[in-house]
Amino acid sequence: MCLSIKYSFMLPLLRKEINSFFSSLTGYVVIIVFLLATGLFLWVFPGQFNIIDNGYASLDALFIIAPWVFLFLVPAVSMRLFADEKKSGTIEFLFTQPLTEMQIVLAKYFAGLVLVLFSLIPSLIYLFSVYQLGSPLGNVDMAAVLGSYIGLFLLAAIYVSIGVFSSSLTENQIVAFLIALLLSFFIYIGFELISGLSFLNPVSGIILNLGINEHYKSISRGVLDIRNVVYFISVIAVFIYLTKMVLESRKLIKKTIIKQKIVQLTFIFVAIILVNYVVSFVFYRVDMTSEGRYTISEQSKNLLKNLDDELYVKIYLDGDDLPIGFKRMKRSLADLLDEFKVHVGSEINYHFINPSESPDKNIRFSLYKQLFEKGLVPIESNETTEEGKTMQKMVFPGLIVVYKGKEMGVNLLKNNPRYKPDGEENINNSVQSMEYELTNAIRKLTKGEKPEIAFLEGHGELSEYQVLDITNTLSEYYEVKRGVIGGTYGILDNFKAVIIAGPSLKFSENDKFVIDQYLMKGGKILWLIDGANINMDSLKYSPRTIAMPSDLKLEDQLFRYGVRINPGLLQDAQCAKIGMARRGADGQSKINLYPWTYYPVVLSDNTNEINKYLDVIRLEFPSSLDTVSSSPDVRKTILLHSSAKAKFDYAPVEIDLMQVQNKMDEHLFNQADVPVAVLLEGEFESNFKNRFLDPNITKAYEVISKSKATRMIVISSSSVIRNEISAKGESYPLGFDINTRKTFKGNKQLITNSINYLCDDEGLMSIRLREIKLRLLDKSKITSDKIFWQTTNTLIPILFVILFGLGAGYIRKRKYTRN
Repeated sequence: MCLSIKYSFMLPLLRKEINSFFSSLTGYVVIIVFLLATGLFLWVFPGQFNIIDNGYASLDALFIIAPWVFLFLVPAVSMRLFADEKKSGTIEFLFTQPLTEMQIVLAKYFAGLVLVLFSLIPSLIYLFSVYQLGSPLGNVDMAAVLGSYIGLFLLAAIYVSIGVFSSSLTENQIVAFLIALLLSFFIYIGFELISGLSFLNPVSGIILNLGINEHYKSISRGVLDIRNVVYFISVIAVFIYLTKMVLESRKLIKKTIIKQKIVQLTFIFVAIILVNYVVSFVFYRVDMTSEGRYTISEQSKNLLKNLDDELYVKIYLDGDDLPIGFKRMKRSLADLLDEFKVHVGSEINYHFINPSESPDKNIRFSLYKQLFEKGLVPIESNETTEEGKTMQKMVFPGLIVVYKGKEMGVNLLKNNPRYKPDGEENINNSVQSMEYELTNAIRKLTKGEKPEIAFLEGHGELSEYQVLDITNTLSEYYEVKRGVIGGTYGILDNFKAVIIAGPSLKFSENDKFVIDQYLMKGGKILWLIDGANINMDSLKYSPRTIAMPSDLKLEDQLFRYGVRINPGLLQDAQCAKIGMARRGADGQSKINLYPWTYYPVVLSDNTNEINKYLDVIRLEFPSSLDTVSSSPDVRKTILLHSSAKAKFDYAPVEIDLMQVQNKMDEHLFNQADVPVAVLLEGEFESNFKNRFLDPNITKAYEVISKSKATRMIVISSSSVIRNEISAKGESYPLGFDINTRKTFKGNKQLITNSINYLCDDEGLMSIRLREIKLRLLDKSKITSDKIFWQTTNTLIPILFVILFGLGAGYIRKRKYTRN
């Protein structure tokens, strides 16, 4: 009860400060200037902070510019709290009240905080507007906005504590304003600038963490970290205590009292430092975004923990004229790398570079060439201005990861054929896959001894040259070997995965048994099996040939595992083109391109770690496959299928090149979504379970009848892994189409993802499933009502303050008139 009576004396002082502010025209002017500046930057002035120009249903820009606007607003609000009392002499009267110095400071502090919060209330009109403009309506991450407002509140709380302290130092309000402005600026960004000095590198991390910005960056995104919260509370406590000491200085006459206060201050500082040090080892965070946007996976955390040297990332995505979508990609990448740093600290550093910064054309082109040689692929981004002009910009949406002297280029932009390369959907897909792309690069650079995989030989499989390109790619992850089974039991046991690519000869029972028992022991297999044999050489001399069913003696084995490859050919109306020589009107022979339904072009459904974000895949003479009943412990997932207009013919079937000249009869293409690739996972039953076997096959080995949990992938076309070979004997890139001179990148992505998924004991591939909802503004509403929304968000917050002021003045006038 005594405590409540004691602190009840604070309330009149708190009300006095608030009433004094709202009875002054200066207070309203300060808030109106703040709201006007914020509204103009967010809704009117063109630039990176303009919500309408950016096109995203987000208030991120508000929480980026607010700290800088607050640098002026908060000192202006708080400058008079003590300075005015000192100048008018009422400070002495204040000290005669039954209040301690701490109670006086807290009353003033909370009054300043209430005033700053009042200035934020009109900004809710921005949230309402973004909510209304969202596509669809209400497409805003409200939880993230709430988290960001909490971060802004904590930032304002620090600024107010600095303002109260500055006001206690002088009786001149202008001087108090300047002191608060400079102190706030220094604590917000000054430590960050100092930490960049080269001679302070050994302690740069400690200095950086002293500044507000390092802690505000995370919390302003809606991520509440207990370490950041404790930091904000600590800084507030320091300045409130310093203000208390300034007020007590009038009584500090005896040296013993001065020493006592110095000891107290030292104790407070040591206690705060100790608390922050202890909390730095407590990792507790709440990601308030609806998709957990700023929470990295456990797989990434485990990988990052193994870093034992600095990881440096050079990102070639910078510049004021960067297209809007790529600005979002840049911010998302910076956020991701900051999250990486949270887990490993100073072991990760990154730097944004503008490859087009130099005015010298030769220097720019030289850098472009270097980046291209390191694997970074540029794109020409087109952006339409309000005047209707199209601006072209060369963009390198990629980065280079450097670790222990090794470098690796990473392209961040996904090329989904359904979307424009620089479109919002494609960039959003790229943002979703950033974590995987980065962790994948880190895994390559940090991997010690590479696991082994093997291409099987001895059954007419594709030659070493026919899979040379994918072998080189897989060599970045694995030791890739080739060899013949030879019926040798256990010969495959040391391989993480085996690839059976395009066999054309029968498998012996011995080899089938070796493969079967390898699977039973937990081995992984990628099957690329053709359902029919086609002699393409015969088509060079005759327009017709016959496709015969493949007879590999694998049907029973694959059937037992849960899949059947149908003997025949799949045709698809969605197909690549083939070149045929035709004589022109001038008598000269030239190559014409015709749709060739035996070369389906496949688009993925983005449903799995393997097929998500795949580019277009080109197949040649694929078959179809069916999943069949097998062990209930096996789960089957279709990875690829045909378009909605396909047909399947069982072999033998005639192939006639002349059909390209005839119009396609779409009525015959009446099969939809015919499977061509399937993932099987679980515990498989052995093909040799409960069978009478030749002792020469099993020898002295016991048949394992059921496998450990394992995986296999079956694709009904070996063409997806085969690269073409030129007349000079040089291999083309995998997916290169000789007819159109175009490379279908999806082929290599599919095989790489398949092997990585099969061998993924750490679960890194699961990161590819990450989903971040695309939150855009409705372009039609913006186009038709742009002036309305600009006017609304610029004037209504100001009108709110003016009406509030008139209402408060009217109430005050009536009150005192009545009295």
